Amino acid sequence: MTGRTSGRVVAATVLGGALLAGGASEASAQSGNVQFITTGGDVRCDVIMIDGGPHVTCVSEGARSTMPECTPPQEKIPAVQVLGSGPGDVLCWNQGLVGTPRVLHPGTLGNAHGVTVIADPLGGLHVLSPALVYIAYAGPNTVGTSPLAVSSASSR
Repeated sequence: MTGRTSGRVVAATVLGGALLAGGASEASAQSGNVQFITTGGDVRCDVIMIDGGPHVTCVSEGARSTMPECTPPQEKIPAVQVLGSGPGDVLCWNQGLVGTPRVLHPGTLGNAHGVTVIADPLGGLHVLSPALVYIAYAGPNTVGTSPLAVSSASSR
């Protein structure tokens, strides 16, 4: 199986699981601002409420290989950001994340401010809007606004 094909399979599995679960269960819902973190700790997604809408910022230390412009490393990190209901942007983030940390193990999902975040078995985090629309991905080697980001850094 090619990298692109395996990425699509993972994305389809993650999305299918989220739709079957109807988003995150009440048990996994968080109040307040939350920073979802992979078990490896190198991929993080902040879900915070600003100006009446959820804002998502996901960062990946490992995505530096596909985004060398995010330098110096101690000041900038590859990120994907979705503000409110607008489209996402891939950028170099130069600020910290502020949500209360919560580790998501592979196959688990969390919810904050109506946004669902799902951890995949490859070390990535998939983000769905309150309407369960796919809005962002951050993984060990890339960030993006499409499930294809799982297997291709060129989706930036």
